[in-house]
Amino acid sequence: MELLSSGERKARKPHRCFWCNNAIKTGERYYREAQVYCGDFSEIKCHILCKKVADIWHTEYVSGECELDPEFFYDYILDVKTNAKLYQKIKDAGIEDQFAELCKKYGIAEDAEK
Repeated sequence: MELLSSGERKARKPHRCFWCNNAIKTGERYYREAQVYCGDFSEIKCHILCKKVADIWHTEYVSGECELDPEFFYDYILDVKTNAKLYQKIKDAGIEDQFAELCKKYGIAEDAEK
């Protein structure tokens, strides 16, 4: 994979989050990544929170280059919520309140076992 560009941007028009498939609204800050993978150009746009959650899960379980599948984003969220070590990374990143809102959207109980 060749990373062409990455970083946070402010949306000038609506987009869809690669991870949660919810809207990225005009004016909202989001993360964008442009890359070439196996000769094909691809672009990922996602909520900054969704990227942080995916990154936390990815750094714990995946070694080397691996594509994460947005179809399993619910599972990533549930795993981060119920794994004390991963949940501590959410706290350390200072995104505990936003993560709680994300869990609510996915119907993951506040008292999910850690």
